[in-house]
Amino acid sequence: MKRTIIVSNRTGGQGKTLTASMIALGHQLGGETLGLVAVDTVNEGATSKLGKLHSDVLEFRIGAGLADIKKNSAAALAHWDKLGALLLQGGVLLDLGANVVHALWEWAAARNASQVFVRRAAPPICLVVPARAQSQAIEDAVTLLRLSFDDEHILPIAERVLILNEAGGGFEKFGTNEDFKTLHAMKKKGLKIIRMPRCTSEIWAQTERLNIGLAEAIQFAPEVIEERFGLDPFAASGALADLLGWTKESLDELARAGLVPHIVEAQ
Repeated sequence: MKRTIIVSNRTGGQGKTLTASMIALGHQLGGETLGLVAVDTVNEGATSKLGKLHSDVLEFRIGAGLADIKKNSAAALAHWDKLGALLLQGGVLLDLGANVVHALWEWAAARNASQVFVRRAAPPICLVVPARAQSQAIEDAVTLLRLSFDDEHILPIAERVLILNEAGGGFEKFGTNEDFKTLHAMKKKGLKIIRMPRCTSEIWAQTERLNIGLAEAIQFAPEVIEERFGLDPFAASGALADLLGWTKESLDELARAGLVPHIVEAQ
C-alpha cells in the first residue's frame, strides 16, 4: 500500500510547496508515481502554486463556496469526504494550505474517519511540516505536530517529519526553550527532523518567479541557462552546478527521513 503524504504548516511561506515539489521529484527520479493534490482556498478557475509547477495536480478547491459551506455543515462534510476518499486510496501527496489545515482534523472528528481508515486498512499517513527560522513558524510547527500526536485517534498519523528550511537562515537563534524541549520529546516518540539547505544557485530566484519546476530546471543545458537567464557561459555553468548540488543534498535529506527513494540522482 502506498502511503499518503501531507505537507503543511499553520504558518504560510514556509516552503510547503517547494517541499512537496522536492518529494514529487524524488519519487519521479526513483521511478515511483505519486499523485499530487493542492488543498487550498483557491477560487474556481484559479491555479494553486503547486499547480503552476506541475501539470498533473488535482486542485481541491474550497474557496469558491466557502461562505455557503460554512452555513451548511452537511455540505462542508460532503465536500471533505472527497478528500477522505483520496486518503483511503493512498499514493498521493497533499499540499495542505495553512488556512485549512485544521479543517481536515475537524472533518475527521465529525466523520469518525479514523474508524473508517482502520476498517478499510487504509494506507499510512505521513505528516511533513516545513518551517523557516522564524519564532512563529517554529511555534506553529510544534502546535501542528502536537495536534497530530494528541488527536491521533481522530486522524491517524503514522509518521511525522519536521523539515528545517534554511532558506532564510540557520536555526541557532530561533524557537523557545519550551519549543525545543517539546520537539526533543517528540523525537523520542518517532518524530524525524531533517534540514533543507538554502539554494545559492544564481538562477534559483528566477526559476521561482517564473514558476519553473525543479524537474525541468535540473534538465537545463548550460546553453539554455545562458540564453534564458542572460548569463555568461561561466555563470551558467556555475548556476547549474549549484542547482544540481543543492537538489542532490536536499533529496539525500528527504531520503534519510524515508520521504523519497534512497537511490536518486539529480541528473
